[in-house]
Amino acid sequence: MKQFKSIAQKGLTVLVAAALGSGITLGYDAYKSSVGSQTVSAAGTETTESSVDTSLKAASATSETLNDATVTAAAKISPSIVLVENYQAPSSNGSFYIQNGRIYFSQGGSNSGETEEPELAGEGSGIIMSTDGYIITNYHVIEDADKIAVKTNDGTEYEATVVGSDSDADLALLKIEATGLTAVEVGDSTELQQGEIVMAVGNPGGETFENTVTLGVVSAVERELTMENGTTLTMIQTDAAINPGNSGGALFNLDGQLVGITSAKYEASGYENIGFAISTSDAMPIIDNFLEEAENGSSSTDESSETTSTEDSSQSTESQDQQSEWEDFFNNYFGNNSSGNSSSGNSSSGNNSSGNSSSQTPQM
Repeated sequence: MKQFKSIAQKGLTVLVAAALGSGITLGYDAYKSSVGSQTVSAAGTETTESSVDTSLKAASATSETLNDATVTAAAKISPSIVLVENYQAPSSNGSFYIQNGRIYFSQGGSNSGETEEPELAGEGSGIIMSTDGYIITNYHVIEDADKIAVKTNDGTEYEATVVGSDSDADLALLKIEATGLTAVEVGDSTELQQGEIVMAVGNPGGETFENTVTLGVVSAVERELTMENGTTLTMIQTDAAINPGNSGGALFNLDGQLVGITSAKYEASGYENIGFAISTSDAMPIIDNFLEEAENGSSSTDESSETTSTEDSSQSTESQDQQSEWEDFFNNYFGNNSSGNSSSGNSSSGNNSSGNSSSQTPQM
């Protein structure tokens, strides 16, 4: 503002000089010629108007270039990000119910003996890695899920299956039955530099703020973190906003290339904008292994998941045994009534469909 004011005052001097005579005017012109385009800044140092203009134009061009780069990258990235929903069966301590004159014990579920539908337990993000429906996400996004749903950028919903998972690496690979999807371009995370601009894309808050883009820099290229399960991971640290729901989402460079899978943030009073992503250099060999085993017809599901499955089977068997014991107890104690001895009591509906359906309820 002071420079503009100084130039305006100089113009006023020219007008006054012109009124006094051409000699003075010529004298001013000679002075102007000798000074050139120099102006005096508030600090008293001399700069040229041409260099200031050049700097401003360069800054404006840089800003426009950065803006164009982020807009272009966001448009390229967004179709490759999906919403991942984790559905889990409602838990129950079990109950007795009477149907067709017989007493049944239900390990969980409703009193009718019917299996209850899984309920939405959490939401996260995922990354489309192939046009035919393979999707990368975090293990903790799909942990303990009885049903997994995936919603693509165009609003289409699919049911997903787990191809492979690794709790220590916090990675999982899902598969949906789809074609023609927009697959992500994988970049080289080893080329990242501290201070490099990156973008985080995911679903903070789940569906509420799905496909949100945030901008930041690489705060640290390799940061060792000890996770809640005791596993130590080397991750990319960024100040791009990462919030609950971003897990399983993507960290991109300005070329729109995937360089990390966003998975964690540091939460403590007084700390802000400390987020972390698993680098593609660490993640992709594991994901590729999942994919290779899936194509070969084998499974690479995490051992903890297999353990859970075995425990569920054991619990289901125990539930059936417990039901049978209680049925015998009540029948022996109270005796069989006509309804219990009737064909309806011994029918497939009473013994199989209704009685055994309770044991088929997904276990937590």
